[in-house]
Amino acid sequence: MAAVFFHDDEQKRLALLSKDRMKEQKKNIYTKILPLTNFYNAEDYHQKHRLRSDRDIMREFNAMYPAYEDFINSTAAARINGYLSGYGSFEDLKDELSGFGLSHSAERKLLKIVKNRKGKIAWLVLHAPGKMSGAFRSYDDSDIIGPASKFFNSIDN
Repeated sequence: MAAVFFHDDEQKRLALLSKDRMKEQKKNIYTKILPLTNFYNAEDYHQKHRLRSDRDIMREFNAMYPAYEDFINSTAAARINGYLSGYGSFEDLKDELSGFGLSHSAERKLLKIVKNRKGKIAWLVLHAPGKMSGAFRSYDDSDIIGPASKFFNSIDN
């Protein structure tokens, strides 16, 4: 089952609007739009998996977050894990890199990794206090599509 979960009426409205637009294009849509009720963290071995496999950058996070729970809850760790996993554009990384608290060598390494990858489309999660929404963006930043519409198109066709 494919699903889009919403936090509030505005997110629900936007998801339904995106779904309706896809239906107008004669697309078969099977994705459900559901309220977010509970959120469960993945098991520890799934947490920040790609980041934990990079010894150099992880060494810096261990120094910044000696308590494992603080590391898991770190927005910087989540963002860097995403970039290392192939999500987010090079330009976006350059814009936010200074806020991660990394050394210059770790910054250069991360920039090199992101700059050298090709071809994925990234789901960007935009945070608001207590809420999440999203939009798809291609790596060249040419393709920004409203909430959930790319999800419906790519999953259900």
